Amino acid sequence: MIQGHTSHYRTVSAVAAVDTTVLRLPAQAFKVVLEQYPESLVRVIQIIMIRLQRVTFMALHNYLGLSQELINHASPVHNKCKSANIKSDSFATSIFDHPSALSTVASSTADTNPLASATSTTAVATSEAKSSATFPSKISSINGESGSQLEASDFVAACSRARVHPSDLIDTNKNNCHPLANYHNSSLDGLSSNQILDIAMQDLAKLLGLTDPTILKDKCLLRHVRANTMLVKQGDQECSIYFMVSGLVQVLQQIVGKESENRTMYIVEPGELVGALAVLTGEPSFFSMKAISDVIFVHIAKQDFYLLMKIQPSIVLNAGRTVIKRMSHFVRQIDFALDWVLIEAGRALYRQGEKSDCVYIILNGRIRSVIQLASGKKELVGEYGRGELVGLVEVLTQTDRSTTLMAVRDTELAQIPDEMLNLIKKKHPQVVTRLIHLLGQRILGSLGNQTGVYSTLMEQVDIDTKCTAGNLATVAVVAVNEKVPIQCFTLELQNSLNAIGPTLRLNSEIVQNKLGKTAFDAINEYRLSSWLGQQEDFHRMVLYECDFYMSPWTQRCVRQSDCILIVAVAEHDSSVAKFEKQLEMMSVRAQKKLILLHKMDTPCPKNTLDWLNVRSWCSGHYHIRCPKRVFSRKSTIKMMETYRDLSSQTPDRLTDFSRLARLLTGTSIGVVLGGGGASCCTDFDAY
Repeated sequence: MIQGHTSHYRTVSAVAAVDTTVLRLPAQAFKVVLEQYPESLVRVIQIIMIRLQRVTFMALHNYLGLSQELINHASPVHNKCKSANIKSDSFATSIFDHPSALSTVASSTADTNPLASATSTTAVATSEAKSSATFPSKISSINGESGSQLEASDFVAACSRARVHPSDLIDTNKNNCHPLANYHNSSLDGLSSNQILDIAMQDLAKLLGLTDPTILKDKCLLRHVRANTMLVKQGDQECSIYFMVSGLVQVLQQIVGKESENRTMYIVEPGELVGALAVLTGEPSFFSMKAISDVIFVHIAKQDFYLLMKIQPSIVLNAGRTVIKRMSHFVRQIDFALDWVLIEAGRALYRQGEKSDCVYIILNGRIRSVIQLASGKKELVGEYGRGELVGLVEVLTQTDRSTTLMAVRDTELAQIPDEMLNLIKKKHPQVVTRLIHLLGQRILGSLGNQTGVYSTLMEQVDIDTKCTAGNLATVAVVAVNEKVPIQCFTLELQNSLNAIGPTLRLNSEIVQNKLGKTAFDAINEYRLSSWLGQQEDFHRMVLYECDFYMSPWTQRCVRQSDCILIVAVAEHDSSVAKFEKQLEMMSVRAQKKLILLHKMDTPCPKNTLDWLNVRSWCSGHYHIRCPKRVFSRKSTIKMMETYRDLSSQTPDRLTDFSRLARLLTGTSIGVVLGGGGASCCTDFDAY
């Protein structure tokens, strides 16, 4: 449709269920707009691909257990692809018979070969941090435009989503070394390595629809790997484009519930392009790729592919088509029924007593479940975070909603209609086994956490009383006044959280260095939200360090957080500060915890009631003994050096900061040895 070509809906029909007003947008309208703003095409296709991976694939695979059913197993290779007809037997023998050639390959590609070392989340985060300070200025120098104009650019937004810095998109006409070209005695059907690369680039130019094939020069590397080499691992953050010249590659995916076992999805044959989905979306790889035989392929790094799209944006259509061709008709049919829903903070997803007609998967954000008793009293049932399924039991049992679900913060969800669920069960009966497993987990979770609310409503099997502190993805840190060492507190907490999982600390300065001085302007609202959501994808937890006043950044932190830590120094005045009153007036629904800081030599906390009596909005409080460095008055540079050195050491698990980290991540364990333990251990996840 975006290309302006007519097509038939072969697997779906659209029928108005009620009287409906429809806005019809002709394909020609899209074509005219995208011809005028060609770079916007990259962003449009990227959003489509993100929806496909985050909503459709995740719902069907992670929750319904479908894998091979999602893929078209027939090879889409065109018969006229020249490189697909190249035989590699003689070449494979000759290259592996000469170890000196292999050593040349390894040394010449040590910096760029993704197979030379495994890519980790930490490495990605480190590389981003190093270049963050110069990010905005580099954008301006490349395009010759002002920062505010560039920040609104669709192409720059697409690059940001894919974690490609505009500084990487400079065509320096570098003379990249093609590894196999170093060994001229090898032959493949009588062809030299350079000739093979030229043939492959001609096929690539046709496949991508390049009007000027010469722009591929210096962006393609010809590579060779042995059989059983893992090219990409599922979950890898950094991916590339691979064009197969010879040999076969196996595309694998982990079996749901059995992470050590993989299932073959399909076989990549010579002439095929793979890796486009992860490159376009910037999401972790959805598949693993393993060489079945000795393989020769052309490698295009992500930043080089985005440079190609900057030169000729229309190639994104053909790259996206390689993904669509591999999708089964079943996926295309289901994709029409799945919906991507955004609920603003404070709004209800559904209410108690309503008809249950769909299941939701939380993609990003947090949902709170509340039940209203016969007496009219409302009680908290639990909270649900990223990756959790809600509303399943009611749909399967065909009962009305038993609780009301409210958005604690802005939340993205995938919506699966009940009729679509029934269709999937009929076409693929094995899904029923997966649904029974999910249903059993929910019921066992409820039985293991019985409360007074649950005991009075035994018939409501889906009431799952969860620890509300578990599964937090974002935490806002707010200081009651400027005397609180908020920066040191956040750095100390980050250090302890890193022992549990990758943790990112953000403040207004860091965000502006990343996204530009106008990052908090209304025009960049979507870009900021998208970028913050992406950080949640890559980290176990994100700490938002608020300003000392109600700035746009502070308001964003409060809206974006699952939990708010209100930090104060215990020996200071306990009266409610002006900033706290402003915070309470925002009607924030995230749970609030009071953190009282003490010096390390404090014998016992005092006057706690004075703090709590005037802060009825706090759902809990913690006393934290702090090391001397937290209260030290070092300069920012020296303080950062101290915590940088500290990050290389293993955190002490017995400190109060480590205990707080375990409480926030739901990984704390308590032991009850006598009576009264039930009320004392309400903050523990297991007892």
